[in-house]
Amino acid sequence: MEISTELHVALKAAKEASKIAVGYWEKGVDATPKKDNSPVTQADFECEKSIMETIKHTFPAASFLGEEYGESGNDVEERWIIDPIDGTLNFSRGAPEFGTLIALERKGEIVLGVMTFPLYNKVYHAEKGTGSFLNNEKISVSNRSNSRECIGSLGGYSGIRAFLSKEKNVHKYVALLQSFKSIKRTGCALEFGYVAEGSSEAAVLFKGGPWDLAAAKIIIEEAGGIATDLVGNNTIYTNTIILGNKKIHAYVLALLKGHEAYL
Repeated sequence: MEISTELHVALKAAKEASKIAVGYWEKGVDATPKKDNSPVTQADFECEKSIMETIKHTFPAASFLGEEYGESGNDVEERWIIDPIDGTLNFSRGAPEFGTLIALERKGEIVLGVMTFPLYNKVYHAEKGTGSFLNNEKISVSNRSNSRECIGSLGGYSGIRAFLSKEKNVHKYVALLQSFKSIKRTGCALEFGYVAEGSSEAAVLFKGGPWDLAAAKIIIEEAGGIATDLVGNNTIYTNTIILGNKKIHAYVLALLKGHEAYL
């Protein structure tokens, strides 16, 4: 399977960052709260720095949007979006559900995504027009259409609380909970990977940064699914996302669409 230089570099960067993260995880790490009260560790900073250095080795003029170091670079048409350790809370508590997310945005469109979960031996990748892959095997979303037979996930706890603060949204959330056969929650983007590989049908994130969403968006889309925000916009910059196969995505969107802004 031939891949682009950009994808080759992204996979290499994610692999190197995963090694750093696992090294820290094996020894144990302490997290400190950021301004938004989300946790961060020294490993987050080291992994993000490693990713940027690996990318810059091949693309010295690269621009970045990272969770820890923010925006850098002067390329207004192309930038790399990085979550060095997705699932930092899990990571800091010694749980294995964490990973590294890297995406490439070109002229406002996500064209490449990589998600690695080293302790699960899972590497997802996708590039526009070429399909989605798990450990180099092509994957696709499931074709289940009855939500009662489907598995979903609901994440972004602070966003859920904000959503539920509007009384008219409570029944929508309860209806969503009751819609699925089961709710699966990993606390990281692994649940997005499950949708892409067809072992679950939908994932809703009520609050997350673009670094949480970018890689998953193209991986889901190239696997035959749909990714939008909670009101159907094709963007990663409203900090919410619905990922799913086409029928279940439409169902979830119809259920949630129309609520007032809450973030």
